[in-house]
Amino acid sequence: MTDLYREWQPLAHESGHYEFISLQQADGLLHVTLRREGREGARLSIQFESVVGFRCINESYRLQTLGGLEMRNRSGLMTVNDSTWMKWIREEAGGVLDEVVLQHYAIFTDLDCIDVVTEFAPEVREEPEDPRPGI
Repeated sequence: MTDLYREWQPLAHESGHYEFISLQQADGLLHVTLRREGREGARLSIQFESVVGFRCINESYRLQTLGGLEMRNRSGLMTVNDSTWMKWIREEAGGVLDEVVLQHYAIFTDLDCIDVVTEFAPEVREEPEDPRPGI
């Protein structure tokens, strides 16, 4: 099994460079907020439901993955086919997920790598940034 990364463009605009703002899990949803470089005052909101697993790792510790993707000093949104991490999740589930269709999403920013395995495509929208500092 080999991780096959493919660019994911959930909105009509071109791919972009992202800064990680927040990751929150509440009420059965996982919410990721990013700031898109070059879009002053705009945030990208990604909301996942039916999340099977997620992880957030400092990009400094994903050098093998990033090197293989030639993504050093870049960021992006990806889907992952033939995911070794998703295979491990299925094995750990002991057959419970055998008939469930899952998708692995990968979000790479300058400093973080966020992976999410879920049953459904996330809701993605661009939102204006809150003008209050730190929000």
